Amino acid sequence: MLRAHPVYATVFEIDDNEGMIERYVPEKLPVIGITDMSETEFNAEKDGLVTYFKILGSPLVRGGIYQTESAVHLFVDMHHAITDGSSLQMFFGEIVKAYNGEQLPLDTYYTYLARDERIRSSEKYTEAKKYYHDTYGSEKLCSNFSSDTGAKADKYTPVMLSAIVTQEQMTDFEKRTGISRNNFFAAVCLMTIAKVEGQENVMLNWVFHDRTDKVKQGAHGCLFRNIPIGVKIRENESTKELMDEIVTRSNESIANSCYEWSILSDRVFKNDMLLMIYETADIMSSGKLTALGAVNEQVNDHRDAPMRSVAVQILDLPQGIMVNLELASSLFSAEKAKHIKQTMEGIIQNMIDTDLTS
Repeated sequence: MLRAHPVYATVFEIDDNEGMIERYVPEKLPVIGITDMSETEFNAEKDGLVTYFKILGSPLVRGGIYQTESAVHLFVDMHHAITDGSSLQMFFGEIVKAYNGEQLPLDTYYTYLARDERIRSSEKYTEAKKYYHDTYGSEKLCSNFSSDTGAKADKYTPVMLSAIVTQEQMTDFEKRTGISRNNFFAAVCLMTIAKVEGQENVMLNWVFHDRTDKVKQGAHGCLFRNIPIGVKIRENESTKELMDEIVTRSNESIANSCYEWSILSDRVFKNDMLLMIYETADIMSSGKLTALGAVNEQVNDHRDAPMRSVAVQILDLPQGIMVNLELASSLFSAEKAKHIKQTMEGIIQNMIDTDLTS
């Protein structure tokens, strides 16, 4: 199954011009074998399976099959640089196909990369670059919560909000307003930044799961785009006016997403933008593997180095929509972390009941 998808034998390297490149090296494809051991031995070993990847020169996937007297355990670990939620679901589905002896679909990852490279010399790319620089290039925007400790970033600390939006509440809001749940939570995050930091020009990064055509839908790999949304929250502005502006900005950013303005302007831990990630239950599940009787198994992940100052993970689950704040903990005092949490909880509760027609 791994051999059918070139991304799993792709390595990242630095070229002669000191640029990062991706290269397909089939001889470096990991070999995943079957190891026989007792269930006791597996339980003792499994918490050491997840370790750091060597980013340059090596494949960014590892795995193993562990057969015990009571179960077969499949372990797979992939770096986010080569996979996203959509790709992981494709991976699970094709394990089932391979298990059933079905033919695997043609992978389009390198077709996607070649097309993306061509776009960079196109008029569309030039227009997208102009859009971002015209829209955001000259404005000073507050795009994150400022550190109040002066310390260096150490590790992530998850802070789960107590405000849970039920599926009934969210569906009712969408029907009443015509506004998607993605844009609802973008508004929540932008308003929280504005209130906590006392700023009116605010911005965030929203993760857009870019699977919008057949080439992208057939590619195993990390294809998501960081979509910047920047607005001015005016003192006397209605919630409807703000939401209309957010919807316009997000649609414009998606239309111009071939130019990675966010990645090119971001400086992690210096002026990185708050990252909003909206994840649905199917993206987080073991997907079609359940057809084989598979269940998720918890393995400790000891990799707690932060990737950003702040990320907001929206978890859209059958039991409700929950919000998880992921903070680089040393950057924020306990008081500020609590202030951010409580402010966001209050805005969620106010927003979900807002009548935007008035």
